[in-house]
This record gives sequence, structure tokens and C-alpha cells, in this order.
Amino acid sequence: PTRSMVGSDLARESSGCRTIASPFSNEQTLIIEALHPDVTFLHALAADVFGNALVPPPAEDDLWSTRASRKGCIVLAENIVSTDFLRQHSHLVRLPAYRTLAVCHTPFAAHPDGYDTGLDIDLPIKSYLRDTVHYQAYYEASLAPERFVSWLEQWALGIENQDAYLDALGKERLQALLPPPPTQSTDWRSTYDRVPAAADEGWSTS
Repeated sequence: PTRSMVGSDLARESSGCRTIASPFSNEQTLIIEALHPDVTFLHALAADVFGNALVPPPAEDDLWSTRASRKGCIVLAENIVSTDFLRQHSHLVRLPAYRTLAVCHTPFAAHPDGYDTGLDIDLPIKSYLRDTVHYQAYYEASLAPERFVSWLEQWALGIENQDAYLDALGKERLQALLPPPPTQSTDWRSTYDRVPAAADEGWSTS
């Protein structure tokens, strides 16, 4: 039940919504049909080969969708780890193997967005910055249809898989998105200055 959509176009045009009188106050409220997708995707910090997945908080809606799916979940894992590693961090294992259909090793799965777990945990990838250069290139390309088609071909339609996507970004750029070692400055301005723009050269409108 929700009152936030009462009287809106979303409620009127959706077949999965009904307006009813609340049994507690007789006020009009909206009830929404539960969603049950066939398969869901879960972005995890780590997973083992069996499909047990470590998901740091806040998990938000991701975990609810894995439980609602009819067939199961495909895990996009930043790191592939041993089952023993997961046992050492069992309080963070939020998806059991029996709900998992497949595990895909997907470093930088959230790119161009950032991924901040806030965890002090021994993993190759545990956090990375938002790639503001990539977002800016996307925005500038979207200002003209022909440029946007080219951008989509370069970064989406023409990319075969995640490995090819990371190769197109380049090691230098990906390394710049990782947090600096503790002995270095953690000032966010100096950190963002390290992110190179080379992978998006040619997209500037200047």
C-alpha cells in the first residue's frame, strides 16, 4: 500500500494498481501488485563459484528483487573469492547459492557510477570513484543525435563483453578510479584530478 501515487497518471495508467479505502481510516490508498520477475541481477562485492554472494550495506532494493524472482538471480561480482573467505565475513553474505543461477566476474560493474562499500576488507576491488569524465562525455554526446549514435556504438552496442569494455577504458583510467593508498592524500579534489580523460577524447563540445 502507498499514498504517494494516489490521483497520479502512474496509478491511472498502470494495470498493477488499485485504489481502495483503507480499512483503518477509510482514506483512499493505493495497493500495488507484487512484481515477480523471471530473473534478477545482483551487484555483489564478492561471490564464490557456488553463488554465495557478499553484499555490503545498504543493499536497498537489490536483495528484495532476488527473493521475488521466479527462477533465481545472476550475480555480477566485483571479486571472485573462496568459500572460506565468505565464511570469515559471513555477516555480509546476503544471497545463498541456491538462489543463484550464475556468477559473472564483473570488475567495475557499476561503472561509470562509483561503488563505495566503506569496508576495510582485503580484496582487489572494494571501492571506486564515479567516473565524472565518462558522465560528461555521455551528456555532451547526447546533445546531438548523430554524436549520440556514435557514442552508443563506441561504449554500448559495439562492446562485446565486460573485458572489452574495461580494455576500452584503459588500465590507467581504471587505476585512477581506485581509492589512493592510506599514506596518500584523501582530499577528493586531488583524487578526481587523477582521473584521465583520454578514453573520451573527441567528445568535448569546445
